[in-house]
Amino acid sequence: MTSMEQRFSKCISDIKILINKFKKQNDPIVSQMKDICPEIPERLVTDAIYTLTSTTHASLRISLFNSDQLVENLSEVIQALLIPYQLRIDVGYSCITPDKSIYVVHPSRNSCINTDQKIIKNLDSIENLFSELGWEYQPGPDFKRNDTAFVKKIIDRHDALFGLFSNSKFILGTVFYVELYINADARMVDLWQNSSE
Repeated sequence: MTSMEQRFSKCISDIKILINKFKKQNDPIVSQMKDICPEIPERLVTDAIYTLTSTTHASLRISLFNSDQLVENLSEVIQALLIPYQLRIDVGYSCITPDKSIYVVHPSRNSCINTDQKIIKNLDSIENLFSELGWEYQPGPDFKRNDTAFVKKIIDRHDALFGLFSNSKFILGTVFYVELYINADARMVDLWQNSSE
């Protein structure tokens, strides 16, 4: 049996290469954002990957800047990952408070948006997840990004948890980045391999 560390080694290397590509691609926009809004922490606008692997478990946290290429970049990251895994998504964003100040909301594993598709085990599950978010997996040249479903999921989940929009009367400002929480363990892989035989 291959350890999870060995299993994920290549895909982590591939994703690090993608993250560097995304950083270069997003650098002009990030620089502009930092000039316009210096109170926004740099980590909120930087693509990154953080990993923790062992023989039995792999845990990745991937931050993707919300550029015009977000859906394409997310597709590339998903393509680089080995199935099966659990995927949860949250976002870092700003809100405008009733007194017109900026309030920054940081993502967390505990406040992930609700999706029906949590376990990614094949192409259908990937396409279902993207569809839930109102997007298209591996979008073609005619793809027109529509964030309506995605924004509704953010507002619904975070309002249920924190009351930001209904109680505090905040207005969603800018979604800075999307954070992916990927988890896989040896038991999940064994079950998947045995079911696909």
